[in-house]
Amino acid sequence: MPPASFEGGSFPYPRLGWGLFIILLLGTISVALGEPLSVAFLILTLAAVLIALRFPYFGYYLFVATALLLGWFVVISTGSFQFGDYVFGGSVNINMAELIAGAVLVAWAVRMLLLWRGRRDWNWRPWLPFFGYFLLIVAAHFASAFSPVQPDVFPVIKFSLRPVLFAYLSSVALTVNFVRSQRRLVATLSILTLVGLFFAGVGFVSLFVFQGGLFSLHRARPLDLFGVNLLGGNHNSMAEVLLFTIPASLALGALSRSPRFKAFTGVAAIFMLGVALLTFARSAWIALAVQLALLLSTVWRPWLARHRDIFFLVLLALSPLMVYMVRFSFTPVVQGSTDARALVTAIAFDQFRDSPFVGVGAGTFVDRLSQVYAYVVEFGGAIDAHGVLQKLASETGVLGLIAFAAFFYALFRYAFHLWRIMKPLTPEMRAYAYLLAAMTGAFVYQFFDVTYWTPRFWLPIGLFLAGSRILVTRQKERDPNFLAGYE
Repeated sequence: MPPASFEGGSFPYPRLGWGLFIILLLGTISVALGEPLSVAFLILTLAAVLIALRFPYFGYYLFVATALLLGWFVVISTGSFQFGDYVFGGSVNINMAELIAGAVLVAWAVRMLLLWRGRRDWNWRPWLPFFGYFLLIVAAHFASAFSPVQPDVFPVIKFSLRPVLFAYLSSVALTVNFVRSQRRLVATLSILTLVGLFFAGVGFVSLFVFQGGLFSLHRARPLDLFGVNLLGGNHNSMAEVLLFTIPASLALGALSRSPRFKAFTGVAAIFMLGVALLTFARSAWIALAVQLALLLSTVWRPWLARHRDIFFLVLLALSPLMVYMVRFSFTPVVQGSTDARALVTAIAFDQFRDSPFVGVGAGTFVDRLSQVYAYVVEFGGAIDAHGVLQKLASETGVLGLIAFAAFFYALFRYAFHLWRIMKPLTPEMRAYAYLLAAMTGAFVYQFFDVTYWTPRFWLPIGLFLAGSRILVTRQKERDPNFLAGYE
């Protein structure tokens, strides 16, 4: 049996303890939901766990396919249980991807509990990269319960577990432990590419949908499908999804040996890029510029050296779009959005000054903003802090900011360390660069958006870490044995 070691920020833990930890964690969250839920829901939940136990990869792929659909919710009543009414307001909205991820996590925990006996290899041992650093973020959220402004303790604890801790468990832990061979990596990238193409198609169609008697040629945006906005937002949500699926498509092409398939993924990426630009989401344009700069300075650098003229011609062709973007940014609608975000940021840092060390309480920002008379009168309903730094500063103070900075400093240091040891201009290096670009784009986008504790931010991180293990260190060339036996 090999000795325990530190792998990319992970720490050794007893195998049995991890299975119990995951089950107890999910059980605690379930108990917090309150009194008896509907029999149908319990039966469906049990069925989902059994299916995930029998077909773990199917469950994981289903999670990946739905992870970016933040508008697909299941509403569960907490009944007459007072605690459920107090913490959740009588009901809880659970995203469909969260339910699927929860079922897969439980099935994974059961496998670790039941199949570890007699094992003579360490494939069972979960890899939890940088989990020690992430626990600092969770601890900072817990510490905010002791803020001098005296927030309600139970909602703070609930927010610290879900969505904060659950974001890591579902998007990072599941991904790095299920995607441990190139075959699984290619399958995951294929799903993300199809999801991106689908919503890029929806965005393209939205350009020609009648609205108010006029063609809506201003920006691409999500459309309701069967009365549901699956992306759960406006043009910003579509742009954020495409920021992830564009480099995922390029990574898929880099790992393919078929020239035709490489061409298909390239055309798919260009189509998604065009729709992303046509959302005219300013934060997306900034993140795309960062991704482009990263790729042009690394794997695309030889091409740029040979084709500078083509590159500048492309920029010239896009210049009318850039000019329109500038003009569009000064329209009254966009200026109103800018003013609202500026005021929200100012209020966030006012709250930070009220409790600079531990913040005013995790998950309390929207409620506190709704009590600010000047904002409500001027802009109406309260919104969340548009930027992860504002969110952390307000709710968790200096502790949260330091913990967040420590996690991402360690993560990007690890990323660039691996970059230096890779063989240049290989398919693996290209795929690694695209996964790094996906993670970097998601990171940059969260300085302007509100999806910091969702798979849109953490799944690119999990996929990058999984890819780094496969493409760079090659620690896992095949699927882990601890998931075998029932398929």
